[in-house]
Amino acid sequence: MCYSNRLLLLGIVLSLHFVTPTAQQINCGTGNYTSNSAYRANLVGLLASMSSNTKIDYGFYNFTAGENSDKVNAIALCRGDFTPDKCRSCINSTSQSLLQSCPNQKEAISLGGDCTVRYSNRSIFGVMEENPMLAFYNVQNASNVEAFNNVLRPLLDRLRNSTARGSSTRKFALKSEPAPDFQTIYSLMQCTPDLSSLDCNNCLLRLSGYTSSCCNGQKVGGVFVTPSCYLRYDLYSFYDPAAESPPPSPLPPPIAQPVSPPPLQLPLPTQGKESNSSRTTIALVVSIVVSAVLIICISNFYFFYLRVKKPSEKLESVDEISSADSLQFDIGTIKVATDNFSAANELGKGGFGIVYKVMRPNRVVIYVILPVIIS
Repeated sequence: MCYSNRLLLLGIVLSLHFVTPTAQQINCGTGNYTSNSAYRANLVGLLASMSSNTKIDYGFYNFTAGENSDKVNAIALCRGDFTPDKCRSCINSTSQSLLQSCPNQKEAISLGGDCTVRYSNRSIFGVMEENPMLAFYNVQNASNVEAFNNVLRPLLDRLRNSTARGSSTRKFALKSEPAPDFQTIYSLMQCTPDLSSLDCNNCLLRLSGYTSSCCNGQKVGGVFVTPSCYLRYDLYSFYDPAAESPPPSPLPPPIAQPVSPPPLQLPLPTQGKESNSSRTTIALVVSIVVSAVLIICISNFYFFYLRVKKPSEKLESVDEISSADSLQFDIGTIKVATDNFSAANELGKGGFGIVYKVMRPNRVVIYVILPVIIS
């Protein structure tokens, strides 16, 4: 950024004195525009659009308006624990202060307040800006400097790594740690999300170094701000505690399940011998079920075969016999068939005569009645 030597000196002087951390510090850059120019119209419209934008709820705005020499680039960043409404309110009031304090400058920035607002006619997106740098510190000294810094240093390192790993919409982290003498250190870090992870890490690393160089690391609190990053720590909670431990997302309501009959209870497998026994029991049950199914199938087969197939065979034999009954044979044929009326082929006697069993050539058995001649 191009700022006058007077303003840079002001930043150095501020770093040597305790100032309320929320005090707004405005720096006006070089380059002028006229009150009725297109640049001013673009600037005023751009600042108004940032403070009224309700679609962005993560506290970071990087907008552009105009073309060529009338082009305006603007960035606004609210502290990560601010609500969207509080953020927009801060951007609106800070923008008005910038327009009043720097009425004709094409470049200006407000640092140190609850939000940072800056604009310029040059490219400022994705560029790490280390100047101007403001530093504020707590006038209280740590009672045990070494023990205090043994807690503070690792805390700042963890926060720096966490912040640098943030997304393109949010690079922000905060955390508290127990400190000596029953105290607690509260710390917060933030980068403009358009920075790369490397630039964010380097920016915060530089600010972390000031915590040691400032007053020999004895101060229990401090705020260090550049256009691209922000670091603050103190012994009291200066941020919204809810932002440190966000509540977990609510679980979705359970889905109603249809009522089903209880499942078949089988022995649960266990370790060692019990597991082998359970597997043997299951195998035995399966074998019995399969065998029962096979027996039923075979029984059904024989049932239909004997009850359906065999009666048809009997009917066929009856038909053959029935047709045989109507046959007539001469006495010579009957004599040969009965082996000359052998007693071995005689089946019995009745009122109609003697009954002989005769085997025909087609293996069909017929019965012949030889009438008894009554003299």
